[in-house]
Formats: sequence, C-alpha cells, structure tokens
Amino acid sequence: MIAVKDLKSVAPAISRRDYILNDLNPLKPVLGIGFTELDMRVSSTYLFKQEELCATHQLSYIKLVKQYRDLDNRAKAFYGKVESIETALKANLDLSGLDDFQISKYRIRDSIYTEEMYLNNIKSLVDQHFIVGLWVLTEQTIAKVLEVFYDLSGLSSKIPFRWDETLKLFQSLSLNTDENLEIYKNINELRVLNNKIKHLNKVDAKLSEFDYFKNMLNEPIDKISLELQRYSDYSCAFIYFIVEQLEVVILNGTPLKNDNSHR
Repeated sequence: MIAVKDLKSVAPAISRRDYILNDLNPLKPVLGIGFTELDMRVSSTYLFKQEELCATHQLSYIKLVKQYRDLDNRAKAFYGKVESIETALKANLDLSGLDDFQISKYRIRDSIYTEEMYLNNIKSLVDQHFIVGLWVLTEQTIAKVLEVFYDLSGLSSKIPFRWDETLKLFQSLSLNTDENLEIYKNINELRVLNNKIKHLNKVDAKLSEFDYFKNMLNEPIDKISLELQRYSDYSCAFIYFIVEQLEVVILNGTPLKNDNSHR
C-alpha cells in the first residue's frame, strides 16, 4: 500500500519562483525580468494557471490521503484481530468455526486489496492528468509568448506547434537550444512522458532514454511514481529561459536568421 507520507502534492511555481529562476534556469535575470511585457504575459498565462493546476492536484490528494488512512485503519484493526481469533478457535478445537472464519478472512482481505488497487489507480490517474495538463500549459505559453514577442519586435513568423519545428524557430532567433542542458533534458522528458501517457501508457525505448526511466522498459506508467515537482519546476524554468533570451533579441534588435521554413 502507498504510505500517506508518499503522497506529495505539487507546490505551484508561483511559490517557488526564486528557487526556479536562481537554481534551475541557466540564465540569470539581468534585464529586470518581472516588469517586461513578455514577463507579464508569462505571469498571466502560466504562473496563475499552473497554480490552479497544482490546486486541483492538491484537492484530489486531500481526499486520497483520507481514504488511504481510513483503509489503513481498517486493515490494521482487521489483521490485529485475526491472530487472536484463530488462536481461540484452535484452542477450542472448533474446526468448523475455523473454516468459516478462514472464508470470511479471505473475503475481507480481498476487499482490502481491491480498495487499495482502486486508490492506487486513482492516484496514478490524478498524477498523469497533472503531467498532461502541465505540458498543454507549457505549449500554450510558449505560443503566446512568441505571439507577444513578434508584436514587440516587429518580426513575423509562423508559430509552430511541433517540438522539432519549435526548436528550429528558436535556433533561427539565436536562442540557446543546447539539448544537453538540464533544462532541455527535463522539458523534453516531460514532453515525451506526456506523449506516452496519451498513447502507449508504458515506458518504451524513447522514454527509457531518460535517466529516471532507464531501468523501466515496458513498465506500465500506471505503476510508476512520477516526479511531478521536478517537471513542474522545470516547465516554469524553461518558460523563463526562453523569455529572457527573447528579451535580449528585442533589446538588441537581432533579426531572424535566413530560415524560410517558418515564414
């Protein structure tokens, strides 16, 4: 059974912003981030929606914690009585009563196991919904930030919705697209995990390339404990990582490189 202490709800990025920007973002805020139009768009479209996403997750966990504790209490009370009842029946040579009790014991044990599996499945579903929602929010925010960037810079380009095309656009703007950076590794892991949840719902060769999943090939995602806080923090860090670099482009008036694939 999952211990109640292992049910860790996700703290929203809005309450972890300093940690995220200072420790996870490779770029340090040097342009007065927090007062720019791009940053205000991030705050309005990402931080508060991400806080609402976390709040939804936390509400689900509040109910789960109560249900897990209730089940734990019932299981402890049941198993605490089993041994003493069996001992008493054996001492009285009540074999018929012992057989009846064994049948009842197995039925109750099965009901406890069934409810445990039910709660575990709910936890897995809640966590997977968080991952999918977080990636949707990340994609939406990138698109909206690019839209504002084009308004402010006077540049124009098609806003892509595929990850490989997004990276090409970032490259055309001279943004850092080094996928060996931890920030890229984590955001890419979130993207791939989102895809596997929506389609295969198991760890395939692609997902197992990431360190966290490297020994889990073919494991059902339903059975894996997901590191929600890490994905949440790096999603926020990545948004600000892109915003800071776009601010530099606006400040310096850096034009797009020759890349007609997005025009």
